[in-house]
Amino acid sequence: MAKKILYKLKIWTDVRKCFHISHAYIQMAHELGLNPKKFKKFVNHKQEPMEIIIIHRENYFKDLKKHRPDIVKSVEPIANDSNKKYQEQQTHKIEMQRIEKSIANCGEISF
Repeated sequence: MAKKILYKLKIWTDVRKCFHISHAYIQMAHELGLNPKKFKKFVNHKQEPMEIIIIHRENYFKDLKKHRPDIVKSVEPIANDSNKKYQEQQTHKIEMQRIEKSIANCGEISF
């Protein structure tokens, strides 16, 4: 599961490097739910990469009623946060299973 999360966020870092887009615009596109693999459709010989930014900025304002994200994070800390959250969920899950087993064993009475 953690590898899938990292892969999904790695695509965003590749898009950022390929199109020379700032962290803020990558975060905006990610929050809008855009597909990073389809960024190439926007860029052809007639359009500039800046048009991508302008289009997404307008959509971001329409949907979320703000011009920029409140806190701009690069993709790498987001990946670290998601991995940390995943590890916490896994440890919590294992702990809950251990507690349930101990409760089930206590309920058995042998004569």
